[in-house]
Amino acid sequence: MLSMPGWLLRRQPWIGKCLARRILGDGNTLILYDISSSCLEGRRCPPAAFGHSRDGRKGKRQITYGLLCAGNGCPVAVEVFAGNTADPSTVAEHM
Repeated sequence: MLSMPGWLLRRQPWIGKCLARRILGDGNTLILYDISSSCLEGRRCPPAAFGHSRDGRKGKRQITYGLLCAGNGCPVAVEVFAGNTADPSTVAEHM
């Protein structure tokens, strides 16, 4: 299983803020946010959990992830959440 190196994981919040500042500028721009989920077959993914399956696959663990993009579609940030995380709480976490 591949994992993010520790140094990169520790710097992820700082990298995300720098990219957002560079791409989004002064904050007076359109941002796009979407959330999705993916089902998993394995049992070794810590954020995997049973939750609402958007594609109707019941009885499978899943992860939930949110993607933030600039108005032109350029990705700015992606974040993975536990599979049982409710959609509204993924945004509220950063407000």
